[in-house]
Amino acid sequence: MDDREDRSWREGPKYSFKIIVLGSKGVGKSSLLKRFQFDEFEDVPSHTIGVGFSTHNITIGCDSVQLTLWDTAGEERFKSLTSQYYRNADAAIVVFDLTSKKSFEEVRDHWIHAFRRVVGSTAYVALVGNKSDLLEERRVDKNMFEEFASLYCIHPWETSAKDATNVQELFKSMAKELIERVAQLQSLDSAPDSLFLHNVPDNPRSDLYSYCCSYT
Repeated sequence: MDDREDRSWREGPKYSFKIIVLGSKGVGKSSLLKRFQFDEFEDVPSHTIGVGFSTHNITIGCDSVQLTLWDTAGEERFKSLTSQYYRNADAAIVVFDLTSKKSFEEVRDHWIHAFRRVVGSTAYVALVGNKSDLLEERRVDKNMFEEFASLYCIHPWETSAKDATNVQELFKSMAKELIERVAQLQSLDSAPDSLFLHNVPDNPRSDLYSYCCSYT
């Protein structure tokens, strides 16, 4: 940790975000977290039973950020259990396996809808196609993946927990976006009442993240 990072942490984290990691069994959720937190990878990782919890600290610019990471089991028998932990989440990382079309279909048919039913449609969601290193085994077309992400206003990523492709970038981009959302909420709360007299929807926050589809 350099001097700038050390100064940013002296009074604890400026921001703290709850992140839920979702997806079917075997897509690499735990492997992504292990690569992000420890820069390690296991060829035969253990499967999560129920829900696992950990924290990880990062620095975005001059801001200290604590991420509380909830690693959920993807098996059918745990779905009702893990959904209990969605509440108050700031974001979800929804993972599928690029070599498994079925895992993508389960994201499409279950995981995103289950999360948004609890936290609302404006919550930050990253859709992550993992195992991008397995080029010859790929079964999910890139265009289909990105069109689906655009339709649901979610942020598409392709990662490899094995070779670390885009893993750090995924989490740092997500943290940066969440910080920007906090700043926007604070600006709404601190603005003079006169600023809200004209052309404002009944619930200003409901439209706050209407830009969500303009990802790059």
